[in-house]
Amino acid sequence: MGGMISTRPASVVYTDAQRNDLGELSGARLDMEVGDTEDFQLTCPAEYPISGGSLVYVDGTSWGGIVDHRVPTTGSPTTSYRGRTWAGVMAERIVRPPAGEDYYEYDCDANELLRALVSSLGLGWLFAVPDGGAGIRLTGRFDRYADMWAGIRKAARSAGARVSVLWGGTRAVLTMVPRRVVEADPSRAPATVDEPWRVVNHLVCLGQGELSDRVVLDLYADADGNVSTTQTLFGPDERAATYDYSNAEAEELLAEGTRKLRELQERSSVSVDASALDEDVMLGDLVRAVDDSTGAEATAEVTRLVVRVEDGQLRVSCEAGEGSISGGGDAAALSAADPEPGIAVAAAAGRASGAVEAAEQALQTAEDVPIVALSSTNGTVFKRNVGVSTTIVATVFTPGGRIEDAAELHRRFGNGAYLQWGWRDVVTDADHALVASDPRIILDGFGLTVSPKDIDAQAVITCSLVY
Repeated sequence: MGGMISTRPASVVYTDAQRNDLGELSGARLDMEVGDTEDFQLTCPAEYPISGGSLVYVDGTSWGGIVDHRVPTTGSPTTSYRGRTWAGVMAERIVRPPAGEDYYEYDCDANELLRALVSSLGLGWLFAVPDGGAGIRLTGRFDRYADMWAGIRKAARSAGARVSVLWGGTRAVLTMVPRRVVEADPSRAPATVDEPWRVVNHLVCLGQGELSDRVVLDLYADADGNVSTTQTLFGPDERAATYDYSNAEAEELLAEGTRKLRELQERSSVSVDASALDEDVMLGDLVRAVDDSTGAEATAEVTRLVVRVEDGQLRVSCEAGEGSISGGGDAAALSAADPEPGIAVAAAAGRASGAVEAAEQALQTAEDVPIVALSSTNGTVFKRNVGVSTTIVATVFTPGGRIEDAAELHRRFGNGAYLQWGWRDVVTDADHALVASDPRIILDGFGLTVSPKDIDAQAVITCSLVY
């Protein structure tokens, strides 16, 4: 998703190497990237005494960083500087597993985790974390030797949150806040959804070991997005990529590689005019747009921001990707294989688009109540004898973060926990359960395949957590 821009008056402030404010930089131009290179370039009149270690920031915003390089030009009235953004500083701190442990694991409030990282990684000179809790529970672990920025963004995403960094006068205030869903108004500007015919469907997963001893696993997605170790797409339809997950053994590599390839099946992009947005977006927020010509909806995470201050005006553009597309509609039909009448199953389906966001928003008002949200790889409405197949994937949302695989489900809720798939007859309102051995249940219980031959009655697909 690209092309979304907001502008407003702004001033660039600079400090000395001890981080004491020296004033505003008149006539400065600041270009900054967040979510990508995490760096900036500043050009200003040569008369300003900017030194290595000075901070520059846009007053009243999240944008700022530390000066690392001076790039003067002979005879020029201006001098250029380069440096790291707040995020860039965190990206250069490595989170190590505690002594004797394989991973750095966490189960705490977001602010508690951030305070521990700021302290252990020696970042108290630049960052401060608010007293008290953020009200966002994080449960999980960092990838081995991940950088802090990547690690906390992943942790925030799993809890339906985003990282917030705001200059507080003496230090950058670091916390997590719930991410927002910003709607692009189709009545004000058209949105165009770009849905690729083929995405990456062959993932070469690289695990622990060196050279010929390295663990290598090939995973494949079929035309419907189902992930397995069997290749079904060849020739011009095959699109391959590598996934480097160092130090992972075969079992963990299979789980993480499957999760990654599933994510790749949902990639989409959207182009939308800037006037379609009524509010600014931040890294980690979601933007939802509708293509008027097809009715398709797309929701994508903001993954890159480009910030520019020039002539006293702040201009922010954003890009969003790795989204999901759905075709609209309210129900899907499915015939059960040996259904068991009389077993009640809580409905968790409905519109696939927005289910994730709705679950995350519901968790803000519900305590310790797991919520199951469903997303579909190919629409949400299916008709008999119409050649459309899809994979419906379940995600369990809890106050401690999202659960996307059986291993994490068992770790959190015990080995007896499972997802119960089924269907609700629209006419009789009766619920029916699918048996665990049903071949359409895939991904260790977190996925369900639906094809035209499964359409037998008007029904709604359901899924609930049993523990």
